Amino acid sequence: IQIFGHLEPLDILRLSRTSRDLRNLLTSRSSEHVWRNARLNVEELPSLPTDLNEIQYAKLVFDAICQVCGTHCHSVYWDCRIRCCQKCARQTCVLFCSCKFLSLLSVAQAVGLQTFTPSRAL
Repeated sequence: IQIFGHLEPLDILRLSRTSRDLRNLLTSRSSEHVWRNARLNVEELPSLPTDLNEIQYAKLVFDAICQVCGTHCHSVYWDCRIRCCQKCARQTCVLFCSCKFLSLLSVAQAVGLQTFTPSRAL
């Protein structure tokens, strides 16, 4: 398991999806250090938000799947803590973000928010 800490989060996400045993191992609390070390292996990655754990953060940053419709996308809307395509951002991010008590101005600008795209594409 120490070897996993030398990988990047995307690698660990992929490994965690290869078998039930690996998923159970890599998603256990005892493996949090693996995810943290993997995150630290990525240069210029924004800091871990206090409201997300390491696995949630890795999924948000490195999964290239819209969390609403499942299509391929690259947009992360940090205020909403969601990855979604522009179509879903227009249709659902307003509802999602308003539930998180964000201002309507912030929600209206969601499509234009800065996104972080990892240098390693999927």
